Amino acid sequence: MMALSHDVRIWLCAGHTDMRKGFDGLAAMAQRHRQSRVLCT
Repeated sequence: MMALSHDVRIWLCAGHTDMRKGFDGLAAMAQRHRQSRVLCT
């Protein structure tokens, strides 16, 4: 189990993901998806 501080945010996104993209590629994909969704806060 990981200990996280109270100010850490964890975002989950359901869908197909290409795990070969690495952390930077997956983070960029998540940011693009989040920016494209109007209802995300």
